[in-house]
Amino acid sequence: MKFPFSKLIVIGRGNVARECLRIAEQFFETKGELLFLFGNSAEKSNLDLLFKNVKNSLIISANNFYIFKEECVKNNTIINYHNALLPKHRGSNAHIWAIWEGDKKTGVTWHQVDCGVDTGAIIVQKEIEIGEMMAMELLQKQHLLAIETLEECLMKLLENKVMQQKEEETKYHFASKLPNDGFLDLLWEYNKIIRFMRSMDCGFARAKVKLSDDILRILKFNFNDDRIELILEKHIVILILKKEKK
Repeated sequence: MKFPFSKLIVIGRGNVARECLRIAEQFFETKGELLFLFGNSAEKSNLDLLFKNVKNSLIISANNFYIFKEECVKNNTIINYHNALLPKHRGSNAHIWAIWEGDKKTGVTWHQVDCGVDTGAIIVQKEIEIGEMMAMELLQKQHLLAIETLEECLMKLLENKVMQQKEEETKYHFASKLPNDGFLDLLWEYNKIIRFMRSMDCGFARAKVKLSDDILRILKFNFNDDRIELILEKHIVILILKKEKK
């Protein structure tokens, strides 16, 4: 297919960004550029300067935390992968919040980037049943689904088959926030404790618990229908038994 833009750029992290570049290059039969993010302090300033001079390009944002400036948005076509069913769970760590808030399903959204954050027109959405998945497992499934649906997204983009997001009030999740600030409350009911621990099994943060004057990290947890086992620092183990309803 003839490439209708001046340049193809993929920006993001990990296998998602690499695979998206490969798929887009094959789809358009053109060579693209990968901007691989590492998260250092100089990166944002460098990207601001780089994108200031980019025009009439297709930019694919895949597993990316960089927020494009208005000038770049207006001068280019930008599409973004978000790991939720927009407009729900805009912002960061959507997989964590979907589990914590007890959503039955979530998914992925490919959408156009506008001057808001995760507010642009939807190109493709696909659902995932959450079930009993942990946050890290859910995120991995979302990444795979995003890769699988990119080609469909590119086709719909070229055909201008997009849908404006519903106008409804939804929470925006900041990267610095975690459910209950990352603290487990041992007084929560049984299923809420499990839901919290599943949401915090995210690979970059550990749940914490307050015991008397100590704040301890939860290193590991196991659960079934009858009991929860929490393994804490200082070789402390907490067992929580499910109470039978009277």
